[in-house]
Amino acid sequence: MGERERSHWRLPQRRAKLRALIEQFQQGLRDLPRGAVLPSPSAIQGVILPGMTGRLPRTTSRQRILIGTERYRGARSVFAGNDRVVQFASALRRLGFDIKPIRSPTVPASTERVRICLHAHNTAEDVARLCAAIHAYWQEHVAGRSDIAFARL
Repeated sequence: MGERERSHWRLPQRRAKLRALIEQFQQGLRDLPRGAVLPSPSAIQGVILPGMTGRLPRTTSRQRILIGTERYRGARSVFAGNDRVVQFASALRRLGFDIKPIRSPTVPASTERVRICLHAHNTAEDVARLCAAIHAYWQEHVAGRSDIAFARL
């Protein structure tokens, strides 16, 4: 039997392992605020950072050109959310996790998130370390702040 055939027979075990890792990830983050972890039965998971509740400062028309379009004048702080999700992803990457920031305008403002892809080659220890890193970042940068809130999805 060739490698391809052997791999095919291991597929059900790999799927079961991946389902267990997904469950472990979701359970590991269950104590984050409601709405922080996107409900997903797939290997692609998402953690939303709550958006800033403040408004952008009043700008001149020249500054608006540098920022974006006129429609952002007085809008919720899109750019602060993008910066925050990039910082979050970078912090996790420094710990060895391959995390991608998903920024506005790809997703609505104040729903910026990180995309986490779990794989069957990940271990339960990898997922536990990832959950611990997310909790640590959350406690240091998000928990207890009054200037941030979850957007309605």
